[in-house]
Amino acid sequence: MSKADEWPNKAQLLQLADELLLGEANALPHALAFFYQESRGHWHNRARAMLARRFKHVVLDGRQREQLCACILGRLSAGNFTEQFIDQLKLAWRLDPLLTRSAAQAALGSTRAHVRRYAQRALSFTAPPL
Repeated sequence: MSKADEWPNKAQLLQLADELLLGEANALPHALAFFYQESRGHWHNRARAMLARRFKHVVLDGRQREQLCACILGRLSAGNFTEQFIDQLKLAWRLDPLLTRSAAQAALGSTRAHVRRYAQRALSFTAPPL
C-alpha cells in the first residue's frame, strides 16, 4: 500500500470535521494529527482550512495552541503552503496575535513573493475579540 492510500479521503475528512464540532472522543487528537502532517492528497488543504475554522470553536489547551501556531507560522516562513492557507493564518492570529504579527513581519523579508504576499495579508488582520 502506498502512502497516498493511507491518507484520509474527502468523506473521512468531512466526517472528522463534523466529529470535532460534536466533541466526539478522539476527534481532536485525530484532527490535530492530520492538520500537522504535510500531506498533499485530494482535498487535504481544503480540509486543513475547514479544521482551522473549526478549531476556533473547540477548547484547546496551551500546548495545542502553541503547536498549532508553530505549525502554521512555520509553513508561512518556509513558504510551504498552498490554497486555503488564509484560514490557517486567521487561526494563528486568533490563538496568538503577537506571535503571528512578529512572524508575519519577519516573513516580509522573504525572497519568495507568495510568502511576502501572505505575510502582508496576515498583518492586515484585526485583533480577535476577547
